[in-house]
Amino acid sequence: MRIGLMRQTIELWDTKKSVNEYGVEQETKELFLSCAAAVKHVGNEVVGDTTKGFNVTVEFTVRYNRYFKAPNNSMYIMWDGQEWDIINHNNWWSQNKYITLTAVKRSK
Repeated sequence: MRIGLMRQTIELWDTKKSVNEYGVEQETKELFLSCAAAVKHVGNEVVGDTTKGFNVTVEFTVRYNRYFKAPNNSMYIMWDGQEWDIINHNNWWSQNKYITLTAVKRSK
């Protein structure tokens, strides 16, 4: 992968659940990582039988960073003002060079 292809800036956000002083559970969003990425449109698909939905799938490729651990289901990507849910991550052959994050657009 050429570095010149990594020209989009993405932000990886983490949501953490905590209990406040009144005993109510609340979510706080925290910026985990901001980095350059290569973005590749993978495909579109129609989902659902009775109510049709439309999923847009995108692959984000970022350079390996020691600070970056494997994403969990509470993390999401902000790119171009839109939120993307991470559905898969891949560290290419465990060489710690590039990490590919497959994501779908977050539903409203």
